[in-house]
Amino acid sequence: MLLSEKISVIRKMNDLSQEQFAEELSVSRQVVSKWETGASVPDIKTLIKIADFYSITLDELVRDEYALPFSPKTEPAENNSEAVFSADMYKGRICDISMNSFLYGVIRNALIVGSCGDMVCFVKRNRYGFFNIRKTQGILIKSDVQSYREHNELILGKCTAYINKGTFFGGMTYAFSSIADISEDSITIATGDFQSVVPLCDVSVIFMNEAVK
Repeated sequence: MLLSEKISVIRKMNDLSQEQFAEELSVSRQVVSKWETGASVPDIKTLIKIADFYSITLDELVRDEYALPFSPKTEPAENNSEAVFSADMYKGRICDISMNSFLYGVIRNALIVGSCGDMVCFVKRNRYGFFNIRKTQGILIKSDVQSYREHNELILGKCTAYINKGTFFGGMTYAFSSIADISEDSITIATGDFQSVVPLCDVSVIFMNEAVK
């Protein structure tokens, strides 16, 4: 992977515009644009800053033979979720997950602990969460953990859910809600007295409210 590609990936996985990334590094947006097109390269001090920014080594940043642990978005093969993503590759690893969703763009510092169909289970701030593998744009591994408890099922309880019907824009956020029922291909979300049956294929991200027991 080329240096220009790595810089672009690091910026996007941090959900930063070129202007914001430039501000972090004390350069102009035009300079960042030139880095990402390969028209110029950062000086050594800036390269060190960029490496530190995402906790990778300078070698991993500048040498072409090193690829960032990033899974680019691919078109899913019909009835074959493994073609998109394998949770086994990421279990026990703390990752940033880039979502193809206007409602929720990046899940940061999530420990992936298992999967249930197309829904991948993670732990963040000692709470379970789930994301849809078919709505991911990329996974960036940040570190491994020595031990973790595997979890491979959706759970009932209070949550915030982000629903996105296959397109980047639009969708709905269910805040102050609960998962009241789970079936093979849908969940029932209750918000007050209102209940909505949502196909799992439309679910983008779920954050559970209760701490992991």
